Amino acid sequence: MKFTAAFRRGGLDAEAVLASFQDMIEGNYRNSIVDLDVGPGMGFLGSGWSVLEHKGGGFLDLRRAKFALHCVEYQERGMRGVAVHERLGERRVMNAALLDWFLRDGNQHMIPEEWGGKAGNGRPTHVYFWGTIYHRADGQRCVRYLHRDGRRWYDHYLHLESYIHVESPALELVS
Repeated sequence: MKFTAAFRRGGLDAEAVLASFQDMIEGNYRNSIVDLDVGPGMGFLGSGWSVLEHKGGGFLDLRRAKFALHCVEYQERGMRGVAVHERLGERRVMNAALLDWFLRDGNQHMIPEEWGGKAGNGRPTHVYFWGTIYHRADGQRCVRYLHRDGRRWYDHYLHLESYIHVESPALELVS
């Protein structure tokens, strides 16, 4: 009943609803939905690491999501990760749950090609997932990022005391 009423009020996009039904029928629906509230994997990070901060975000449908690669003011000159993290403030930056999802087998094709390009300074782009901050046993705070080495995508991390530049944008959800 609620579904029908919302549809009649124009609260649902008819094409999006039909596409979702088609995906469910074909068994593809789960392949484009990411639960951003899931805790990020610790993967290669090893023992002694913990999650210091994790901004959730509910379920994200990648077929409809629009992202931007965002650099904070003065980042092109180089600035410490701590300053970038502070300046990002309340922006809708993506977390490591999405990074982990992208890196799973069968999902790398969903990563836009332009994320693997070169920045204005000719260096390879590293896409940062500032919604999750890690804490190492030695006290260092770190953030993970996505980068491409040839044809395959990988993740790595950066200490927040390190300097980053324009080739290190944050992944931000814009719609």
